Amino acid sequence: MKTFKLENEPKIKSGFKTPEHYFDNFPEKVLQQLNEKEVKVIPFYKRKKVLSLAAAAVIGLALMIPIVNNYRATSNDLDEAALETYLSYQSNLTQ
Repeated sequence: MKTFKLENEPKIKSGFKTPEHYFDNFPEKVLQQLNEKEVKVIPFYKRKKVLSLAAAAVIGLALMIPIVNNYRATSNDLDEAALETYLSYQSNLTQ
């Protein structure tokens, strides 16, 4: 393995260079940008469209609960007792 000597190897120069006197004017630039734009905040209760869509989604999910429960209750799974009763009432089947 080649010996590594940090002092003798050429240094890689950084691609980022700050402009001259950049940090002298930096605080003034930041404060100037803060004062330029003030974002208007719209409260959630004033967003009627979002609120109405959220309410419609909740109502839709609430209406789906009985449908899903009814679907599960009326499944076509046959247990042994129901199958035995069905076969006993069918007179045309032979033992």
